[in-house]
Amino acid sequence: MTDPIRKALLASTTLAVVLILGIGCAEGGFQNFHERELRLSMAGRGDPWSHMTQDSKLVLLALHEGLSKEGIQNAVGMDREALEAEFDRLEAVGLLRVQEDRYFPDFFIANRAEAAAAYAHSRETGIFLAQEALTRWEDLEAAFAGLVISTDHSLHDLGFFLVGGRILDMGMLAALVEEGSLLDHAPARPSPERPDGRYYFWGVEGDPDLLGRYGENTTSLGDTKWSFATFGANYLDGKPNGPRNEMEDRFNKLLEANPEGSPTFFSQEFCLPFLTLEDSGLWAQTSENLSRVLVTRLLEAGPDIPSFFRNLGAGDYAPDRLPEFVIWYYHLTYAWAIDHLIEEGVIARPPDEFLAMVLYLEDEGGVLKGF
Repeated sequence: MTDPIRKALLASTTLAVVLILGIGCAEGGFQNFHERELRLSMAGRGDPWSHMTQDSKLVLLALHEGLSKEGIQNAVGMDREALEAEFDRLEAVGLLRVQEDRYFPDFFIANRAEAAAAYAHSRETGIFLAQEALTRWEDLEAAFAGLVISTDHSLHDLGFFLVGGRILDMGMLAALVEEGSLLDHAPARPSPERPDGRYYFWGVEGDPDLLGRYGENTTSLGDTKWSFATFGANYLDGKPNGPRNEMEDRFNKLLEANPEGSPTFFSQEFCLPFLTLEDSGLWAQTSENLSRVLVTRLLEAGPDIPSFFRNLGAGDYAPDRLPEFVIWYYHLTYAWAIDHLIEEGVIARPPDEFLAMVLYLEDEGGVLKGF
């Protein structure tokens, strides 16, 4: 998992490359473009990056803002031939569409104002989901009490990972795909190099937190379904989460030196909570059940997410890219939900804002399941 939103959605799939791109333009070009920053992310399999230049990102943002070819040339300082070459590269990887001689990004983009509005709207959705979870907290406590791990740990102490990561993050994404009205499988985006290309793609202008504060990273233990996983803040004080990255690096070195190491070996070496095979299966079922309930409640009584999307620029020129909006928007949402549960005192915020655990992941399909 390598993007700032969640370094992976699948342990077995190449995911999420994020480019933080300062966008500049020629003097006298489009107002403030030289100060703007677009962050592009992908989740899935494919390689759009090899078809992109720094100018590509500026062109995409300019198209999102509604500039014509002539307007883009003036804003970027590109001649017509260079601009047409950019269009060709972006079309080749399915990131540009043409409608009545106008070009538009064929994926979700939010400019700074739209991203800020979505950030605020997602807070309402996150609190709604947290409150729905709170009404079922006794059931979660009872399910946790049936696990072996409950003899040494409390749900309060591990809830950041088990509820935040396994239910509100991964469980909900899988349930949203299963339900299908808000989030579907990643769209096909074949390219000459990757005819099997299939991925979500989105661009957000603004600060790193607008990509989602929390995410899960998993590393498989060899060819098994046992995993070392961390869940928590991708950034601390605007910088990559150093303690989390350090632990992941140390684990990878230990795994390289001990490729046949058992799950208990790794959990003991790092003094990590350990979900047995049975515990992992029981909690996975708890996650699946509650996630389905929360998705149902979200659609029945939660904020109207499609309506919000339709009022954004991409909702107008790329209305079929609702799922790409949702996958980004939901990463904002579940962070708010987790923070609300912390404020309510049912789960603890861990030191350095992440938890690590060793567990068995039977089917980590997530939003890419079936590909």
